[in-house]
Amino acid sequence: MRNGYLYVRCASARLVSADESNVCCVFGADEVKAISANVGEDVILETDEADVLGADELSWKIQGEIGFIAEFDKEANKVSIDRNDKRFSGRLLLNEKTGSLTIKNVNTADTRMYELQINSRSGIKTKTFSLTVHSEVGIVEVSVMEGDSVTLNINDIEVQKDEELSWKVKPKDENVFKSINDERFKKGKTGSLTITNINIKDGGLYRLESSSSTSIDIKYKARFNVAVHDGVKSVSVMEGDTITLHTGVAQILTACLNSTGARWSNINLNNETGEITIKNIRGDQSGDLEVEINTTIVTLHRKLSINISDSGLSSGVVAGIVVCVLVVLLFAAALGVIYYRRRISHLQKQSLSKTAHDLSNMASVYLVDVDTVYTRYFDISFIPSTVFFFNGQHMKVA
Repeated sequence: MRNGYLYVRCASARLVSADESNVCCVFGADEVKAISANVGEDVILETDEADVLGADELSWKIQGEIGFIAEFDKEANKVSIDRNDKRFSGRLLLNEKTGSLTIKNVNTADTRMYELQINSRSGIKTKTFSLTVHSEVGIVEVSVMEGDSVTLNINDIEVQKDEELSWKVKPKDENVFKSINDERFKKGKTGSLTITNINIKDGGLYRLESSSSTSIDIKYKARFNVAVHDGVKSVSVMEGDTITLHTGVAQILTACLNSTGARWSNINLNNETGEITIKNIRGDQSGDLEVEINTTIVTLHRKLSINISDSGLSSGVVAGIVVCVLVVLLFAAALGVIYYRRRISHLQKQSLSKTAHDLSNMASVYLVDVDTVYTRYFDISFIPSTVFFFNGQHMKVA
């Protein structure tokens, strides 16, 4: 004992204070864990159940300050949050099982060093976290189809020589960014991330983080919100048809088409909308069409299967047949009208010739043109008509 204090050597520990009745050592003081976040995100200062196993009390505070911002008393099974600290105003959540502290909707003022004190009968352990909150990095929206291979480009982002780049992903409907451990994900020399044979589960928010040996701070370099959806990758058409394929990628810089060796002089790519149009498709263009599309933010590889049927008729031929049938039907209808009118006229003449002999005993029979003077005085609405004169009077027989 010296100057009223009992000094005790604590292995792997930091001596806080000591007297004859109380010896206190801080065991297992950890190195600082650096965490970066963007404004508006929820951040978890995460620890493990093993770290808090056997703890009697968990206490969170800001390094350098005396008061605690969140505590958990295991014996009383009670969580206490400092409601008077207006800096956090209902944004803190303490997990009493793991000791993890969640700070919701972080802002740049939350950039601080945070300490967790784990109190147990054996002493006090501390875990230290350095939280840095950045102004929000813009999110690039990327839409791809399941089965595509896509590269998230960072060509326009400046990277220093001492920077170490790593990608993390926050899957859809989850709140935590995770490290990527999948052989389908490859980081290129420039830091760009390539995802081969992407599937629905790969959709989410991808974040490029940067760290260096000279700083514990982690910076965010880029964010990509990748949406993966089903799409039509196989089309069946007939020779001579025109088809339009939608890539879902706009503002295309360059594109490359590779296929079974057929010539593609009849194909057109709209760089603004990303639509691929093939006019008057030929039989030798059946097979796989590999499309590579480059934009400032993504490089997309997609394989499309085109099946061309040589049986049946193309839409152009079918249209021609329909037109021909209509013409034939109209011609047949016209012939029918002409035949009908001639037949009626023939029957009427036969009727007149049969009665001419009998009528000649009563009157003279004359055939006259309808354009003569008779049409001015007689109601001749049906041609031919028969007009009889009896002593200056007349009657019409149709």
